[in-house]
Amino acid sequence: MAQYPYRIARQEHIGDMLDEFQNMGLVGWRFYYDSHKSTAYYYISVANRPEDRYDTKSVEVFVQNLCDREGIIWRPVPHPGGEEQRNKIQAWIASHK
Repeated sequence: MAQYPYRIARQEHIGDMLDEFQNMGLVGWRFYYDSHKSTAYYYISVANRPEDRYDTKSVEVFVQNLCDREGIIWRPVPHPGGEEQRNKIQAWIASHK
């Protein structure tokens, strides 16, 4: 995970949803952090196809689209992220279930 707290909360929120998708059998995924570029990458495979690589912003779109398709209420942590923003978005999600 990234070394910046605001990024960590954002990445963990994404990872939590990807874990749920994996438990549902919708995706396989893994995380990689490139410390030289300070960039997080998410490698995701769908339906046993080869992995596609996503950065944080593009994986948020992927997760949102899959949530919409599956009828799951989810929103990404707003930029720049952080625990406070994560807590707000999780409260919003909980209030819409």
